[in-house]
Amino acid sequence: MKTVWALILLVSSSFAQTISLSGGVTSSKLDWRIDNSHYHYLDDRTPGYSAFVGVDYYYIRFFNLSSHIGFVQKGGEQTDRKIDNNGNDVGTFTIKGRLNYLSLNTVGIFRYELARGFSPFVGVGPRLDVLLSHNKLLDQLEESEDLNEVSLGFTLQTGVMYKLSRYEFSVKGEYHLNLNKIAKFPKGPNNSGGSVNDGTGIVSLVIGYKL
Repeated sequence: MKTVWALILLVSSSFAQTISLSGGVTSSKLDWRIDNSHYHYLDDRTPGYSAFVGVDYYYIRFFNLSSHIGFVQKGGEQTDRKIDNNGNDVGTFTIKGRLNYLSLNTVGIFRYELARGFSPFVGVGPRLDVLLSHNKLLDQLEESEDLNEVSLGFTLQTGVMYKLSRYEFSVKGEYHLNLNKIAKFPKGPNNSGGSVNDGTGIVSLVIGYKL
């Protein structure tokens, strides 16, 4: 699968008509569920960041393809009460789960050109995320081999672009839909089984240059 995506990016780059760089802020949460329980773990949103390089190609009237490779942070957090040895409430503490991914996608972009160089757009396409690293909170899932190294899904995008000569400036929002879970652990002697999924949104600034 990784080889297929690498070939797609290589071929698309050879037909590139616009190259782009983007940087953004992620807002994500983890939905860590225990089977037969209403308990959700790390389901508060936590910020992160993303950075991508991309190429746009195959322009046809109001449509084009756009392929990207980059880095994206996902995760979640949870705030609990802190109780001392005497049973007294002494404040709160926050725990965070963090995952870092190499992310690849190819998106079909539909845009509508307005006056004065502005073009609102929407896009959708397949996405592949390869796990690079995670924090210690997720070590137990890796040790039990329940943590998936590859996440498959789709990216949904919308935004507005402004053209100035050969340059393109965009503000873009996107949301990741997943086909598989970050982790799924079976019921065992010491646990009830469950799964981990994520909900991740990204707001990015994009600078493009038309070749």
